[in-house]
Amino acid sequence: MLADLWKTPEIITLVSVAGVLFYVPIVLFFFFRSRTAGIVVILFVSTFGNLLSDYGILPDQANWLIEITIVILLVKTIIVQVLNRSVRLYFVFELFMLFIIVVLSAILNKSNFAGAILMLRPMVRYVLLFLIIVNTQFVESEIQRLIRIIYWLILLQLPVASVKFMIYGQGEMAVGTYAGIHGGTLSTVLPLVALPFLFCFHQVYKRTNWTVVMAAAFVGFSVIGGKRGFIFYLGPVLLYWLFMCMVRWRVRFQSRDIALLFALAAGAFIAATTFVVTLNPDEIGRYVGKREAGYEGVLEYAYNYNMNEVGGVSHGRWAATIKSLELAIDGGSGSFFLGYGPGELVRSRFNQQSADHLSAQLGYGRTEFVYTMFQIGLLGTLAYFIMPIRVFFLANRLYNISTDGYWKAFAMGLNVATFVVIMMGLTYCYALLSNFLPLVYWCFAAFAIKMIDLHGIGARHGA
Repeated sequence: MLADLWKTPEIITLVSVAGVLFYVPIVLFFFFRSRTAGIVVILFVSTFGNLLSDYGILPDQANWLIEITIVILLVKTIIVQVLNRSVRLYFVFELFMLFIIVVLSAILNKSNFAGAILMLRPMVRYVLLFLIIVNTQFVESEIQRLIRIIYWLILLQLPVASVKFMIYGQGEMAVGTYAGIHGGTLSTVLPLVALPFLFCFHQVYKRTNWTVVMAAAFVGFSVIGGKRGFIFYLGPVLLYWLFMCMVRWRVRFQSRDIALLFALAAGAFIAATTFVVTLNPDEIGRYVGKREAGYEGVLEYAYNYNMNEVGGVSHGRWAATIKSLELAIDGGSGSFFLGYGPGELVRSRFNQQSADHLSAQLGYGRTEFVYTMFQIGLLGTLAYFIMPIRVFFLANRLYNISTDGYWKAFAMGLNVATFVVIMMGLTYCYALLSNFLPLVYWCFAAFAIKMIDLHGIGARHGA
């Protein structure tokens, strides 16, 4: 009943106006007194906003506080940095090229302005926050405080998902605080990002039993979500981490480290293939209506799921990727390089579209690559993905100049996390276009730059 009340236009307008009038003065007061307050607000809205709106406690528009806060912080940062003549620019070329490509695509395809803004919103909002953090004069203790808050918000997802599991059972409902009723994608991606950080800190900074416990808990987090993707992607992530440890970082492994890693990988495989029905070789046959199936049936089901296409509409991730490329090629050079127009995959009250459009052929299974390739073409896709690719170099630079084990481990974790978000964005989901994960990722990338600056003047880890 409360959720329906929030959806009435009069209530939405009233709450939105009242919220802005109430929020902005408070923001201006606290944000000019504290360098971290605005970022903390964004962290908490991103972590709890969708949960509260999904359950009807707050209107969906409460999540607009993220963008409102970012805009206020951006204006404040520009004013302060211009007055101090110390503006630091990162990703300016990529953002400029992305903007030009969006404009050209919109002109070519006669797209509406609202669609372009709505498409760019999830792509650049946290990149702008990244620039805000980079241009804010943080000291190391403030960075440490923000990192600890993020760590605790990530760990909070584990008990919350466990409680939801007891209420709703395994599946999309059993997720953390970042969503109320549908947040299954992070059941796959979040453990793949968290585990490398745990491994890196365990190997380079501090060996504790709690690291092992938390690693096992994140495996359980994925199983609770009932997602198959985690176990398929865990192998490439572990192989990349091991390769970097041995070839790039020259990390020394003890026999017990190898044993723990093997035990975790084996435990993850056993847990997933036991408790996730579509990964269980003994259950998959009954699930798909066959007498027997085994592991061959599990692989066949996963393949068919990802390649599923019905009536020319893609319903699988691989099918959607192939379809987006086919549509881009069939549309000629303009569509291949500039896409079919910004906003064509965005559904909103501000951006109504006809059901018979080409975008209707891209059903379930859209990824970041599909999102960019179809709307703004190959050029827009390259301009967008170059930004996380550059984070690889930032992470490596922090690793090279740091003499402290904590920041070396942080840099290693950020490097592997970048590998994960790029891989998932190309093949699995909207890795950097949602709320919670991209916020964490771009904050960590910005903290890496701040620590490169601080280490450059002799700063040391003081935690």
